[in-house]
Amino acid sequence: MKNKFSIIVPVYNGESHIKKCIDTLLKQTYNDFEIIIINDGSTDDTKSVLTKFYAKNLKVKIVNTSNKGVSFARNLGINQSSGQYLLFVDSDDELSINALKYLSIMLNKKDRDLILFGFSLTGDNNRKNDTSILKSIANQNTDCKMNILKSILSTKNNILGYVWRAVYSLDFIKKNNIFFETHLKISEDYLFLLQSVEHSNNLFVITEEFYKYNLGETSMSNKFVPTLLNDMVWVNNWIESNILTVYPQFFVGFNCLVANTYIRYVQNAIRNKEENFMLKYREIKLNKRKYNFQRSINQVIFHLDKFDFKSKIGVILFRIHLDIVYELLFNIKERKN
Repeated sequence: MKNKFSIIVPVYNGESHIKKCIDTLLKQTYNDFEIIIINDGSTDDTKSVLTKFYAKNLKVKIVNTSNKGVSFARNLGINQSSGQYLLFVDSDDELSINALKYLSIMLNKKDRDLILFGFSLTGDNNRKNDTSILKSIANQNTDCKMNILKSILSTKNNILGYVWRAVYSLDFIKKNNIFFETHLKISEDYLFLLQSVEHSNNLFVITEEFYKYNLGETSMSNKFVPTLLNDMVWVNNWIESNILTVYPQFFVGFNCLVANTYIRYVQNAIRNKEENFMLKYREIKLNKRKYNFQRSINQVIFHLDKFDFKSKIGVILFRIHLDIVYELLFNIKERKN
């Protein structure tokens, strides 16, 4: 008999936290689930920890593989799943112990392609979740899918695109061939969630904060990511080809996304400690021209209300070609940290 839920947990060098994650999952008040741990070629004692504590646990399936990245690991987990529904949990995070019980009740009332839920944050008091946005969408009587797409494709007061903040029908995922793009190092979960929403005609939003997101040292939000520009441009191109052609009303939101990509790219480039400032400046200038970021910046200057205060400053400076002022200010900020 199929399990109701399959929980996929990719892990790489997680010896210090994987046990806490799995032990918390095993405390679920709903019993019909399996945990699939994909050990993505860990070089520490992760494999030993998993073998010692979970090798004989019938609820836990351990899959050891060579290091191929989190997207490959999650795809492998999808293909190993026997449940009706999928959830994803990162190895340093937790799922509320009543999450599966509540989701099971919701899914027994009506089968869904996916259900989005809320999350709480620990480890960074400056970051906030999006529960208020979920409540706003849940209280609207208009098209749920359109409201979710609009919010995911927004740059302010938006639904954050984390793959672990939803439960997915396995049949729906496989029928629509929704898998993680293995060449992406960032935004791969954002794209997976976006594709799932775009394909779905039967989704739902709840406001319960079932997922506990730990912003620890492994968070990539403030680290230099060499592939960031290529990855974000690739995702933007996918959105332009697959979303804008169907929903042209999201054109303004898309241009805001592109402008936000440039902001994140500039910040990421400044974080590169291997290059001096002038080399970074020239590289940024070259890529701004190469990817025609100025076109979107010129468009969104009339929609500054769609950005937070700091991003507004960036857009204004970029519009009048004072990128170097933004870069100098961000460089000073990074040197202080």
